[in-house]
Amino acid sequence: HIENGIYQGPKGQKYIDYDEVLLSLKHANQASKLLLKLSETGVNDYSAYSTENKNSTIYSKKIGNMDIGRLHVTIPSASKYNDLLWKIWNFNNNQESDSKIINGIISRAYWKDLYLFEKQSIDPNYTPPIKKYALGAVFN
Repeated sequence: HIENGIYQGPKGQKYIDYDEVLLSLKHANQASKLLLKLSETGVNDYSAYSTENKNSTIYSKKIGNMDIGRLHVTIPSASKYNDLLWKIWNFNNNQESDSKIINGIISRAYWKDLYLFEKQSIDPNYTPPIKKYALGAVFN
């Protein structure tokens, strides 16, 4: 599916759609600014959902046509932070995947740290099933 980001011309030449890459960067930049701004505010106007794990709470709200989710997690041991991050982001090894993490298919790879994920909706209220897309990035 990563190969979907590379297009093949009529004579077999391969190329990347740079307009799509630039547009993804623009959206990722806009989303980053919005998320940073939202992270500076409280969660008073969010709906809270408790989780099975006492160390995390999920908050959500809708802004325009966007569903914004905030996941507050307390990692009991700071030494396990990198292991947890790798478990969430290691899409190359599905066997190590945690069933509580929503896995999507990588639809496009714009560079090594920016991906477009595709997830098929399994909500029975939606007919026909719809696909949802999300940009994902790793920042170290």
